[in-house]
Amino acid sequence: SILGKNDPNRRTATAVVNGHVITGTDIDHRLALLIAANKGVQPTAEELQRLRAQVLRNLIDEKLQIQEATAQKIAVDRAEIE
Repeated sequence: SILGKNDPNRRTATAVVNGHVITGTDIDHRLALLIAANKGVQPTAEELQRLRAQVLRNLIDEKLQIQEATAQKIAVDRAEIE
């Protein structure tokens, strides 16, 4: 789905990380956030394709980190977040 056309009426898993699904919508939202953080500079089609792949890798890495933190029973205090 990264390279093909997206059908907004069809939700499918783009990646499954140890049973946790990452959807195309997850990627789209993170990509939109990334573009907005870069002051709305619209990337070219080639850059957008590269960014989508990078965002997917980042989301997979985040899922793995969260899963490992949960497995190791690592808790973060509210004060640390603040």
